Order: sequence, then structure tokens, then C-alpha cells
Amino acid sequence: MTGDLAMNGQTHPATLDVTFEGGHGDLLRGGAFVLGFSAQGTIDRRQWGVNEWSSFAGHDVQLVISAELVHT
Repeated sequence: MTGDLAMNGQTHPATLDVTFEGGHGDLLRGGAFVLGFSAQGTIDRRQWGVNEWSSFAGHDVQLVISAELVHT
């Protein structure tokens, strides 16, 4: 998925690989239907003006997102 990522007062395009992890009725949530997604990608933090701590961190930052969407 490609979209705009806003960070540090700047907005630039970013691409993440998104995976649909599945869906099911969750008994612990009263039978509500739950969808799972995950996304990951790498950005160069310098593009967003994040230049601090360069002695401790590389320029590439990996973004990892896990999400559950619950129908209520």
C-alpha cells in the first residue's frame, strides 16, 4: 500500500507491504467478527528530517504494524 506518512511536521510518500491475516468470530468478544491485518516497510528517517542520534541508529527505520478490527 502506498500513501502519505506524516512525521516530524513533514509529509512524504511511503510504501508498506500489507497482509490480510484472516477473520473470524471471537467468542471472547461476544461473537463479534474480527479482521486481522499486518503491515511492514522501511523508510529513511532523514527524509522526514529526523537526524538526531545518528551515532546510535541507522538511517533506515523498519515500520511494523499489527491491527485487529472488531465489528461491534
